[in-house]
Amino acid sequence: MAASIYAALENATVKKWHDGKRACLILLALSSLILGSAAIATGVEQGVMAEFTLTSTTAHVNHFDMQLQAILTHGSTRYTFWGFYAGGANGVHTWKIRYNLPSTGIWRYTTISSDRHLHGQTGWVTVTRPTAGNRGALIADGRAFKWENTGEPHYVMGQTAYGLLQTHIPWRQVIAWLQRHRFNQIRIDLTSHNTRGPEDMWLWAGTPSRPDFSRFNLGQWDKIDAVLQAGLKRGFTFEVGTKTIQQLPKAGPNRTRYLHYLAARLGSYPHLIYLEDFEILGRPVRQGILPTERTVKSVGTDFSRAFRDYPHAPLLGVHMRRNDTYYQGSTGMTFYHPGSEGLPADFRGQQWLTCGILHERWMMEGFGILQHRPHFIMPLYVGEAVYEGTNQTVTHDIMQELDAFGMRDEIVHAPRFYYRRYTYSVILSGGVGMTYGLTGASVYKDKRGSYLPRWRTGIPPSKDRRNGAEGFKDIKRALAYFRAKSLDSNQLQPDDTRVNNGFSLPNSDELSRDLGLKRAKFAKLAGAHTYYIYNPYHTSLTISGIPAGLSIEIFNPQTGDTYHGGQTHGGTVFNQPSQFVGDYLLYITERATPQ
Repeated sequence: MAASIYAALENATVKKWHDGKRACLILLALSSLILGSAAIATGVEQGVMAEFTLTSTTAHVNHFDMQLQAILTHGSTRYTFWGFYAGGANGVHTWKIRYNLPSTGIWRYTTISSDRHLHGQTGWVTVTRPTAGNRGALIADGRAFKWENTGEPHYVMGQTAYGLLQTHIPWRQVIAWLQRHRFNQIRIDLTSHNTRGPEDMWLWAGTPSRPDFSRFNLGQWDKIDAVLQAGLKRGFTFEVGTKTIQQLPKAGPNRTRYLHYLAARLGSYPHLIYLEDFEILGRPVRQGILPTERTVKSVGTDFSRAFRDYPHAPLLGVHMRRNDTYYQGSTGMTFYHPGSEGLPADFRGQQWLTCGILHERWMMEGFGILQHRPHFIMPLYVGEAVYEGTNQTVTHDIMQELDAFGMRDEIVHAPRFYYRRYTYSVILSGGVGMTYGLTGASVYKDKRGSYLPRWRTGIPPSKDRRNGAEGFKDIKRALAYFRAKSLDSNQLQPDDTRVNNGFSLPNSDELSRDLGLKRAKFAKLAGAHTYYIYNPYHTSLTISGIPAGLSIEIFNPQTGDTYHGGQTHGGTVFNQPSQFVGDYLLYITERATPQ
C-alpha cells in the first residue's frame, strides 16, 4: 500500500493561485515527504486555491463517473472537496483535487475513491498566514460583498463579455482592456444557452444540438481555467453563467454529474459568483421545460448540495428579468417575478440563494431596493444596467423604455452622467454595484462568419468604427470614494423621504416609473451622525432631520475633487455647489473633513 501511495504522491504537484493588488499566478511544485503512508505539503496560504495531482492506471468505462473526494480536517473543523478527472495518456489517468482553506494550521487529508490507486491516501497540508495582497475568498456578509482575509468591501464595476470563451474573441486583450479601465468584474457564460448555441463554448461531449451529458469537453474546461486564472492574477472577480436551468432543467444523474464536476473544478476559486438565469420565461429550454419557480428551486437545491461540505456556500444568484422581482418588497417577498406571462416566483427562505442580481435596466425606476430594503438579507447588484450604443441609438427592444422615461437623449448624448446617476443611486439604495453592457456589432466574428455583438466581447471596437464606450469612465471614482470611506452596505439606512431636489416624491410607498432615477438619494449610517446624499441635478436640496454642527464634504463625481462645504446649521436647505456645475454628492459627518 505504501508503495502505491508513494508512486501516486512522490511527484504530486501542488499548484497555488493568488490574487491581490500585485497578484501573480504561482505554479509551485512541492516535493512530498513520505512518512509511512502519508505525505506533507507545506507553504499553502490561507484563502488561496491549491490542488493535488494524483494518477491511476485503472481503466474505467467512464472516468467522469468515478468519484474522488478529499476530506481535510483541522481539530474539529472538517471540509470535503471533490476531485475531478483531468485527462489521460498512455494508460495513465490524471485526477486533481482542488481546495481552499480559510484558516491556518496543519490540516490532515484523506482521499475516498472507488479507484484503489486513489483511495485511502493521507497526509498533511500546512496552511500559512496570508501575505500582503492575498484578500482571500469573496464572501457574502449580510448585505455586502467582502474579502474574507482583509474585510475589504467589494463594489461591483462589471462588464458583460458573455462570449469571452468563444474561439474568435481575444480574451487576453479583453481582460487587459477591462483592467486598464478599472473594471473589477467580468460576466461570462460557461457554455451555450440553447441547442443552437456556439459549439466553441460547449462543456460536454457532442454538440449543443446532439449533446452527450455523460462526458465533458476537457479542452473547454481547460480554457475556462486559463481565463479565470488570468483574471484572478489581474484582480478580477467573475460572474459565471452556469446555464444549468437551460441545459439540465430536470434533476437526475446528468445534472448531478455536472454540478459535482463544476464544484470540483471551480468551487475553490476565491473570486467567483455563479449566475443562473430565470429571465427566459415563455421560451422552453431543453427537454421542453418551461422554467418555473419549482425548476429554479430544484436547480438551486442541487447546486447547493454539490458544494455542501466546502468552506463557503457558493455565491449563487438568480438573474431575473424584471424589476418587479425586487420592488414588490411591500408584500414581504424577497423575490417576486410576475413576468410577461404572469408566473410568480417566491424564493423566500431558500438557503441556496446567497446574492441577488437585478436586470432590465430602466425598468428599475423607483429603486424598490431602497424603499423596501429591510426585506433583503443578501448582497444585491444590478446586472446589464444600461446599454451604450455606437450609432446614436440603442437596440429596438429598449428604445420604448428610454422614451417612456425621457432618457434616450441622456444615454446617447450624456452617457457618463447616466451611468453616474445609476451607480450612485444603486449604491445609496443599498446595492453593491453594477454590471454594464454595450450594444452594436463588434469587429469580431464567430465561426460562422457572423459579427458578434459587443455585449458578448466586452470591449468597445465596433463594426461601425465608432467604438463608443464613455459612460463607465467616471464610475471608478465613485467606487474609489466609497471604498475610501469604508462604506459598509450593512450599516446603510436609505430613506429617500428625507431629501427632495424638486423631483423627489413625497410618498415613499409610491414608486414612480417616471421620476425614480431623477430623485435625490439619501442614506444614513446606523448608529452615527453620518449621511450620504446624492443629487443627480445641480439643484438645491431640502433635507430633514440632520443636526447642526456637522462637517459637509462636497464630492464632484465628474472629476473626483472634494470641497469643504462648511457645517450644517440645523436648517433644511442646502444650496447647490458653487465650485462646479452638475450632479454632486454630499458626505456629512461628525468627523472633520478636508479643507
